[in-house]
Amino acid sequence: MAGGDSGTQVCVIIPSLRNHEELEIALDGLANQTWPTEDKDSIELVVVGPSGDPGQAVAEANGARFIDDEGSRTRADACNVALREVNCDIVMFTDDDVIVPKEWVSNLSRWFERDEVAGVGGPNFAPPESSTLQ
Repeated sequence: MAGGDSGTQVCVIIPSLRNHEELEIALDGLANQTWPTEDKDSIELVVVGPSGDPGQAVAEANGARFIDDEGSRTRADACNVALREVNCDIVMFTDDDVIVPKEWVSNLSRWFERDEVAGVGGPNFAPPESSTLQ
């Protein structure tokens, strides 16, 4: 895995626009990940959106770094703005309306231990019937 003896730095980028209530749920899930398992590894949570959006205050209150999206018109453009600003071994993306399972970072990052792996994706599932979003 990238990082070697100095550990692995994972960044999770979350584009967000006018969805601060659900953003808080996503950040809560990311704050309770089973990874990192070693002190030398670390995770940085990054929210990218327009300055002044209510998501900025939610991000900062939850220990996430907030990056202004520079007026981006699409999710992809906002993610590219954030990519220019982060310095990490592995970049992960999720949305602001996702309930993140506690093993999400661990399950994805382990694939990067293989030299032939450059990218990883996964299925998307709707929340269970007893979702906190109902």
